[in-house]
Amino acid sequence: AGLAAGMRTMFWPEAPMAGPPGAVVINSADELRTQLGL
Repeated sequence: AGLAAGMRTMFWPEAPMAGPPGAVVINSADELRTQLGL
């Protein structure tokens, strides 16, 4: 339901790697803040 409402899947692995298809991959706290608009 969340994806249907336009929500994005964010993937934050322990080590840099490719995420699942369609997910936004986050590798640092700075990237997370940027994606969240903070």
